[in-house]
This record gives sequence, structure tokens and C-alpha cells, in this order.
Amino acid sequence: MLSIRQEKPPPGLLGQSTLFLDFDGTLVDIAATPSTIDVSADLPDLLERLSDMLQGRLALVTGRAVADVAVHLPGYRGIIAGSHGGEMRLADGAIQAPQRPEA
Repeated sequence: MLSIRQEKPPPGLLGQSTLFLDFDGTLVDIAATPSTIDVSADLPDLLERLSDMLQGRLALVTGRAVADVAVHLPGYRGIIAGSHGGEMRLADGAIQAPQRPEA
């Protein structure tokens, strides 16, 4: 079971900082294949509470597609930067992706 310390983070972190967390290797252990990761059932709730503490200034960063991370974190509504920055899901659920060159 994952847990977050119940103490308040340092004032500077709550007041102005954004926390970026990598998905594979940080929030979940690296697995033999991308589809065999083990995601704790508590992780989505933990991330939601952390996002609330930071007033939404929490973003998950990953090389995976945003949709893939969303499948592994049902219920997490926060920001996900996926595909190595090629797409981003905002807190309102909107997906943004920069226009890619034809090449």
C-alpha cells in the first residue's frame, strides 16, 4: 500500500512549485514489457490527493501514450504529458498535441 505523509509539505512547495513525476521507474517499477507493469490500486487516489495539495500543480511525465497511462490510472484526472512531450492531457481532460511535421 502506498502512502503519503500526512504532514504538510514545505510552504514553498505548496505556494508556487509544480511537481513532475515520471511514470515508469518512479511511480511504477520497470517491468519486462510495458504491458506487465504492476500499478498499486492506491496510486490513483494518492496522486489525486497530492494534486489537490498542490492545487493542481502536479504532472505525470512519460514516454507512453497518454491513453495508455490513463488505462493504468483509472480515476486519475490530473495532467499527463505523454509520448515524450508529443501529447498532453490537461486536467479538464482535453488532449493537446503539437502539430507534427509531415516527415
